[in-house]
Amino acid sequence: MLAVLPLKSFALAKSRLSGVLDASLRARLMRAMACDVLEALLGCARIKRIVVLSDDLEAKKLACGYGVEWQSDRSVSCRPGLNGGLRGAAINFVSQGENAMLVVHGDLPLLTSGEIDDVVSAWEALSGPKRVALVPSADRQGTHIVLAGPPDALDFQFGPNSFALHAAQAHRKGLSLAVLNLAGAGADVDTERDLRRLTAARTVGAHTRRVLPDITNTLETSHWIEEHVPEAYFER
Repeated sequence: MLAVLPLKSFALAKSRLSGVLDASLRARLMRAMACDVLEALLGCARIKRIVVLSDDLEAKKLACGYGVEWQSDRSVSCRPGLNGGLRGAAINFVSQGENAMLVVHGDLPLLTSGEIDDVVSAWEALSGPKRVALVPSADRQGTHIVLAGPPDALDFQFGPNSFALHAAQAHRKGLSLAVLNLAGAGADVDTERDLRRLTAARTVGAHTRRVLPDITNTLETSHWIEEHVPEAYFER
C-alpha cells in the first residue's frame, strides 16, 4: 500500500495559531507532528511505500532522514495548490502501477498505526473496481485521511467542508465508500482549543510530546496576561 504525506513549508504552517504561538514554535510543532505521522505510517506493516509530497527543503530532509521517498509537488501538479499536487501525483502513481493511494495529513499527533491499519482494512472490505475510505475530522467538516483505489478515483477537494464534498463526489461517481470516525485520526491542531486538548491528551506522539512543555508555558503565559493585564494597557 502506498501512502502519501503532503507537507507545506514548516515555516509557514499553522498560521491560524499565529495569535497563540510564535512562528518558531509553530514550525517546531508542525515538524514534530509530521514526524509522529511518519512513524505511525512506518509502524503499519501494510504500508509498503511512503512518499512525502512537498516543495519544502526541510520536508525533504525529513523524508531522507526517515528513509522514505520525497517528491516535489510542483513537479507533478496539474494545477496550483494541495489538490492539484495530489491529483498530479495520483495520475503519476497510476502510471507506475500503484492500485491505491492513502493520503494522510501531517498535523495528526494522535494518529496511531492501528488506526491506519483500520482504514486499510475498511477499504479492502469494500467491493467494486473503485473504492474510497474517508476519515473525517472530529467536527466532520474536514477530511484527514483519504484512501482511494485506484489513486485517481477521487478528485481531491481538501479545504472548507471537504468531507461533505468528498462523500458527495464518491456517491456521484458510484464509488464504493467507507467512512471511519477515528479518535486519533480525527484530531488535528488548528485552534487554541485544539492546543489545549492536545496538552491534556494521554496518548500523544513522542515528537509532539517533547514540544508540549513549551506550548503549555506559552498558553499559561497568555492566559495570565489576559487575566491580570488591563486591556487598556495594550491600547496605549
